[in-house]
Amino acid sequence: MASNTNEVAVDMTPFFVLYKNGTINRLRPADNAPLSDDPQAPVRSKDVVVHPETGVSVRIFLPKITDPKQKIPVVIYIHGGAFCMGSARSSTFHNFISSVVEKANFIAVSVDYRLAPENPFDTTYDDSWAAFQWIISHANGKGPDSWLNDHADFAKLFIGGESAGANIANDVVVRAGFTDLDSKIKILGLYLVHPYFGIENDQLYKALNPTRNGGCFEDPRVNPLIDPRLKSMACKKALFSWRRRIL
Repeated sequence: MASNTNEVAVDMTPFFVLYKNGTINRLRPADNAPLSDDPQAPVRSKDVVVHPETGVSVRIFLPKITDPKQKIPVVIYIHGGAFCMGSARSSTFHNFISSVVEKANFIAVSVDYRLAPENPFDTTYDDSWAAFQWIISHANGKGPDSWLNDHADFAKLFIGGESAGANIANDVVVRAGFTDLDSKIKILGLYLVHPYFGIENDQLYKALNPTRNGGCFEDPRVNPLIDPRLKSMACKKALFSWRRRIL
């Protein structure tokens, strides 16, 4: 007898519903904000695939440049969405980043990592780490992207995000502490907006990690209180903005 395509395997409303045939219904799908490549626009933007094998990409935002030799700070942004929703292309994140880039005059690089549960939970971290490595490959001015080569000041690099993205950003900075970074790269700060650091018996964490033994309190990426790597993280300053409970 054929399986019922409507038979639910995991119901994680309001995030997603996973059916037994493997299909996923995201209850809040992301839209796709249009790019702007007008040199006269306050902010230009473009998508770049940074890892062809996986399709991982970034969306780069460049403010209006008046001096072609001008170097400006770089902000890496990792979007939230409970590890299972959202996109660097969504209008929510695109419009927010564009407005801040215009006012603060920095280059922003927004990471578009693959989502769980159709991809393993670890993928969100590994994709963001791969994007970070691609971004900093421009520190010597010889990377594949001209905007970063010409205008990025990697001595003024910041990394962060909100919610699940803040959690992933924390992991990137921790991993960077175990990497021999180019002397031109200085991570000046980590910004964590409503960071997701797990709670006991978190059902969403278990739904995204069906084969992992233990809960989120036993995962050092989600529970930094047990993460021995923190003392070696690659920046000395972090800004927290936190509320009681958010994904």
